[in-house]
Amino acid sequence: MKLLVFYAHFGPYHMARARALLNEGGVDPVFLELSQNQKSHPWLGESEERGIPLFSLCSGALEQIDHKEACSRMREFLDRIAPDVVATAGYGWGVLRAPAWWALRRRRGSVLLFETTRHDKQRNFFVEALKRSIVPRLYNTGFVGGRAHRDYLVELGIPSDRIWGPHSIVDNDFFASGVSRARAEEGTWRKRLGLPPRYFVFVGRLAPEKNVFGLLRAYRSYRDRGGDRSLLLLGDGPQRADLERHIEEHRIPEVLVRGFVPTSDLPPYYAFADGLVLPSTIEPWGLVVNEAMAAGLPVVASETCGSAPDLVGSANGFLFSPGDTDGLAALLMRVASMAEEERRALGKESERIIQGFGPQQWAKGLMSAARAAREARGG
Repeated sequence: MKLLVFYAHFGPYHMARARALLNEGGVDPVFLELSQNQKSHPWLGESEERGIPLFSLCSGALEQIDHKEACSRMREFLDRIAPDVVATAGYGWGVLRAPAWWALRRRRGSVLLFETTRHDKQRNFFVEALKRSIVPRLYNTGFVGGRAHRDYLVELGIPSDRIWGPHSIVDNDFFASGVSRARAEEGTWRKRLGLPPRYFVFVGRLAPEKNVFGLLRAYRSYRDRGGDRSLLLLGDGPQRADLERHIEEHRIPEVLVRGFVPTSDLPPYYAFADGLVLPSTIEPWGLVVNEAMAAGLPVVASETCGSAPDLVGSANGFLFSPGDTDGLAALLMRVASMAEEERRALGKESERIIQGFGPQQWAKGLMSAARAAREARGG
């Protein structure tokens, strides 16, 4: 089976998925990206091909592509490689839907790679009705991140028994092994990175949907209650200057803003943290939760994160409402006050849970969805 896997852009975690699919039998995969980089997400530019058959439809940044030209190139590319099944991420742009239309006209299978939940944003009744008329026609099967995404895709018309997962995965072994190596040389890494003795870590864009101002308010409250952990912010984005000014003006102690850190350099930061904090108001999944769990950390996450129903529970962390500043402050205090053995037990459970969300599971799940899609179109 020749299988086209199409994302807007391939980042590090896409490459881990691609390598796993190349190791599956019975498939000849081709990987296609819309553009080579994305200005708003610099971490996506880190990937290396490493022998993966990856093609770029357009040069330059995603934000600058000519969509009409991209659609034309897409049709030419599909006619040339003639895949048996297309697996495409998203349908918001015409060029993202183009492979599914091509597959429909040629009776080829079509899989929707889906990481959207019902509550990611306010939904319009008429737009949702339009989606329900288009999605079941264009896509034979779905491949989703988790429960919340499955539920929404069922709303859009794909039956639950035609949906597989897990789609939202990272290279667990990379983070686990990197953390293990860093912990074996703790003194060296702490000095090299200038890490505080004990800290919570946030990893992500410094943008409104990440609710970092809410995190700072909760952290201020945590410190006022006697908390002594530092807060390490890893990321960059449109709110960075305002956040740094807020930290200074409100004299919030022990907040370290380190800017963007490439995925390849993240393990040592995870290695010595007491937990990951992800306070997002909007988070379709939150792959940093996967990363932190693979690193063996407890997770304190907003209940609006798409990954929350699948990855975070009382055995490995805590959930909170993103608007509940006092609730988040109390959870930070709770994690900080734990005995080391209790905190490690949470981290061990994180490691256990995330083993079901790895590249191999991704490849096998996608293959199941692709086979079912091909059969649905008479292939």
